[in-house]
Amino acid sequence: MTSAPHTVTTRTMTPNERFYAEQMLTLRRWRMRSYALMGALLLLMTAAVIWLGWQHPYLLTSSTLVPFLLIMVLVLGIFGGIRIAKMGVGRKVVLGEKVHVLQGPFSVVTRNGGGQNASWREYFVGNVSLRTPLLTDLVAPKSTDQEIEVAAVYLETYPKKDKLFDKYQGTEALALYIEDQIDIDTLIEKRGRYYLVAHFIKTLLFMIFVLLAGAGLLVTTLSAEFITSMSSVAVLAVFIGDLIVTVVGGYLLMKLSRKVRQWLNPKERGITHAQRVRGL
Repeated sequence: MTSAPHTVTTRTMTPNERFYAEQMLTLRRWRMRSYALMGALLLLMTAAVIWLGWQHPYLLTSSTLVPFLLIMVLVLGIFGGIRIAKMGVGRKVVLGEKVHVLQGPFSVVTRNGGGQNASWREYFVGNVSLRTPLLTDLVAPKSTDQEIEVAAVYLETYPKKDKLFDKYQGTEALALYIEDQIDIDTLIEKRGRYYLVAHFIKTLLFMIFVLLAGAGLLVTTLSAEFITSMSSVAVLAVFIGDLIVTVVGGYLLMKLSRKVRQWLNPKERGITHAQRVRGL
């Protein structure tokens, strides 16, 4: 098992670092509130299924599978609703007071599944899991011993994390400075306090737009008349073609929007998000 990183020194947070840390803390708290809301909605949906079965008992005898499916929905709905709601009710995240300069072996683990049914990379210094700025990846150090030095502030979750649903299980720390990779103080000084949140929102809205455009393309091309009149091979070919057009079109649109931003602001030409996070 990886040991805890060595604390080289501690210091106070700069005003910019504190603002960023509290900003990320607020986002984490809102995520916990969203869990509470999702759990409550799931319980309400389960209650609606119970009410439907109570008001229309003939549905239970319409098929031999209906009672089995109803029981499965009730069990999963009640269990899942309570467990998800517990992730947001009566829990809190506390920010450490000091910045700890940590030194230890760097490692990265690719996680799959979990409560969010997605893949993500989890970065570590020793056994401490690092939270990086939004949409930012870390690069392994070039040294043979893979040692890295990180200025970070600890995040504590109370009560302890849920092993089934919580995305991060170990000790967490918010990375504030890594040489040539992250420099929160300079980033905020140059780009403003809300740059990271604005960049995340713009990226999210762009992805939603591309997905909606792709869905509209599928609905337009794969009409009910087309599906019933064509062979399954032709339908599959059109479906794959629509996906390719959506992905390629989204990529080209992203490149075009970047060119437009650089044309409007020539000083930003050639500067990527990763470079801005480094303080350039």
